[in-house]
This record gives sequence, structure tokens and C-alpha cells, in this order.
Amino acid sequence: LGPEELLESRDSPATINGFWSNSAGQVVVMWYQDNGTRVTQYASTLDSSTGSWVRTELGPYSATDVYAVGALTSSGDFHAYSRSTCRTLRRVNGAWVNPTALPAALCSSAVFWAMDNNANLLAVNGVDGRWASFDARSQTLVQSFVNATPTTGAGFVLGTRWNSLPG
Repeated sequence: LGPEELLESRDSPATINGFWSNSAGQVVVMWYQDNGTRVTQYASTLDSSTGSWVRTELGPYSATDVYAVGALTSSGDFHAYSRSTCRTLRRVNGAWVNPTALPAALCSSAVFWAMDNNANLLAVNGVDGRWASFDARSQTLVQSFVNATPTTGAGFVLGTRWNSLPG
């Protein structure tokens, strides 16, 4: 760990709403703060090779814009997924990219998310056990919710009664 770094010097308090790092020492910190005109969402990225932080204004903050999962890949790309707005926030090849919509079926309240270290998303329907996968790099649905077969278990990730298991 190095010395403390000042990421923002405004008088208004900042609220951190995400912190991600990777094995290469790169870091993304997201927060929101009143900039004197409106509450705005910001991100700072740390480049471990130079030790420098770069702050980016991401736009107006909305309390509904909560990123449930995120990952900073080993190549330095950052991907975060918001269930509330059903969209992704990405930083690819060092540049922030406009948010893109996720397929609506992935954002149901019945769907649970998991993410791998390449920022690919696995969505599992907690009601019927069906699953879908979303590729972070291409921003495409790779596998839509698989039609599960209760008699054989084919197509299920967690089985048909996983939420009723003891424990």
C-alpha cells in the first residue's frame, strides 16, 4: 500500500458507491457528490504503471442507478451491471463508454447475478432455475434462459428446489 491519495477536493461530502481492483494493481473507485449544480457520479482510475489517478465525471447521479456487480479485468477493462436501470457501465481500452442496455429478462427481481473475472455475467432465475449468460466484451446475450427440463434436470444450474434446501 502506498500513501493516501486525495481523489476529490470539493467541500461537499462524497459517498463511495463502488471500489474494484485487479491483480495488476489497477483500481476503479466510483462515488457521487454534489458539484454545486447537481449530484453527480464520478469515477477515478488508478494506473498502476504510472501511479496516477484520473477522475471522470459520469453524469447526473440517480439513487436508482445502483451497480449490483462489477469487475476490473486483468487487461484493465471495467464492467459494472445495474439491475435497477438494466444497463452496463464500461471502461474499455482506457476510455469510458456510454452505458448500454441489458436484455430486460436479465433484470427481473427473480434473477440472481454472478460474474467472472472477465466481467461476463451469469443470471440464474431463482424461481425455476433457468440460466442465461451475457458476454461483457461483445455486450451480447450468449445464452438466453435455457428451457429447463424438470424430469431430467437438463438446463438447470442449481436444480429445481435449490432455494428450499436446509441451511
